[in-house]
Amino acid sequence: MNQIKKAVEEKMTTIDDDLKKFDEVLAREKEAAERQASSLHETSNELIPLLKKIRERRIFFQGVETKYRSTRGPVLGHDIDDNALFIYDIDRESPIRLDLYDDEEKLTSWINIIKRTGYVNAIISLKNTLTLIDNIMIKAEENISELNSDLNKYDK
Repeated sequence: MNQIKKAVEEKMTTIDDDLKKFDEVLAREKEAAERQASSLHETSNELIPLLKKIRERRIFFQGVETKYRSTRGPVLGHDIDDNALFIYDIDRESPIRLDLYDDEEKLTSWINIIKRTGYVNAIISLKNTLTLIDNIMIKAEENISELNSDLNKYDK
């Protein structure tokens, strides 16, 4: 009996159990992703009053690990493969996918964001809005110091 045929016969003795375990693992994976999606949804809902106030001033939100910024809402992730941004659109109170090739935007799901760019960047981007104004002021103060230093150094 050749090796493949023997391996197939051996595998056939466990395949039903293997497939049952496979289905269980996939169900647990889906459940974990759904818990993450629920966390993102709840966090975004709790932040809406703050996000709207920041949006009124047209202050830029910047995502984690990306250079992209938006005044529409927190940048939740950048899908490098599809060259698209995921943004929490404050006006729609929903995440959107913005295609960077043609500026086409579509509503998207939290699950899609988790699959394409991950939960961690999205939740950090949302929570960073709590310290956004403070961080901008710190950078502005540093810039003021540098501007004054340059002025004192060269304006004599």
